[in-house]
Amino acid sequence: MNSLVEKIHLERAKGSYLNLLRKICTFDLLILDDFGIKPLEPPEYQDVYDIIDERGDEKSVLITTQVPPEN
Repeated sequence: MNSLVEKIHLERAKGSYLNLLRKICTFDLLILDDFGIKPLEPPEYQDVYDIIDERGDEKSVLITTQVPPEN
């Protein structure tokens, strides 16, 4: 299964990023599992922020991580 970041790259290349964004915004709950284990590049941070921001106050986001608190 592709990660969300990989899916975003693929959809941007196909020219269908906005369709992906609309689809993600329809889910009542978005789960970002193991977030932060792999470092994100600056454009990837912006993509994740855009998705969370587009979901607005009506949709939930659950973020889990195994990154130690000191990191």
